[in-house]
Amino acid sequence: LVISGHSAGDIYSNNQYKFIFSGLERLVDGDLIYINYNSVRYTYKVFKRETVEPTNVAALIYPTDKPLLTLITCTPLGTDRYRLLVTAEQINPTYDKTQAPVVAETKPETTENTSSVLPANERSFFDRVWRWLTGQSN
Repeated sequence: LVISGHSAGDIYSNNQYKFIFSGLERLVDGDLIYINYNSVRYTYKVFKRETVEPTNVAALIYPTDKPLLTLITCTPLGTDRYRLLVTAEQINPTYDKTQAPVVAETKPETTENTSSVLPANERSFFDRVWRWLTGQSN
């Protein structure tokens, strides 16, 4: 499971989740992450932190058959220069790969992201002005 979120956002943006992952940099190995889904509480234990280039999509591939959670945000805080990946292993409910997976009666419709760049915050007002002044592409 991969979830991306903003660490900082444009103060002029009305996005209510623009700071949702601002504390992600404080997670360390051994910290627990809880996700509630369909009335089940899933617990994940952090085992890896990595800072990568935005184009390093391969960093999301981890060779394991265990259920993992990877949280992605931009870093350093307030920039979109790199991506911070925090990866955690599901520890509860316990996962038994010999059991058939539980399949919901109706699956939510999803679209596959085939982007070659990891997600980023929208450009801030000041960043857009700076890029315009310096002739950089948007």
